[in-house]
Amino acid sequence: MYYKLIKNIRTIIKAIKVKKYAPIMIFLLLPLSTNAIDIDVTVSNSSAAPGESIYHRVIISNTDGQTRNNVEVSVISPVSTSFIDPLPIESSGCVNSCDPAETAVWSLGSMQAGETKVIIIPVIIDSLAADGTSLVFTPSVTYT
Repeated sequence: MYYKLIKNIRTIIKAIKVKKYAPIMIFLLLPLSTNAIDIDVTVSNSSAAPGESIYHRVIISNTDGQTRNNVEVSVISPVSTSFIDPLPIESSGCVNSCDPAETAVWSLGSMQAGETKVIIIPVIIDSLAADGTSLVFTPSVTYT
């Protein structure tokens, strides 16, 4: 029997300051685990103004000795953001363009032991985002 596992064991919060008059804070909630599939996220820059983009590099790694099947990564587009043209294109959910609160899903198939895959997501700060707004970007992974 297959079980879908959601890896949300530990959470890391990183703040990204948005430059304008007052900072908008963007938090990355990164689910990480010490078992099977790990997710790490890096960002292209540490600040952005409304209307600008911050590129998120989502790194998915199979860190144990087994092949993991049906690996899927999901991301909910944070409030006051959107993203367009991620690489690779999403498999389901909001495809190629995600508005706030929509979920994008990448079906990565099987991942061999030690294999790593990368998704690049350009997150655009909404031009109407209020100064001081907190935004949350949380990728998650499931597999069998």
